[in-house]
Amino acid sequence: MPIPPRVNELDSFFRKLEFLWAFILIVIAVFCLCCAYCCRKSKTTKSYKEFNNN
Repeated sequence: MPIPPRVNELDSFFRKLEFLWAFILIVIAVFCLCCAYCCRKSKTTKSYKEFNNN
């Protein structure tokens, strides 16, 4: 039996949505890693210590 066109369109739409969701999760993960790296880096610099003293 052939698949109705509407179901086929829905299936492709959900596949695109799945790919987009995976892409968004990867972007968020990379962003969090960058933030963690920057925070750790700034804690060892003078500017962070000066900021704490003030």
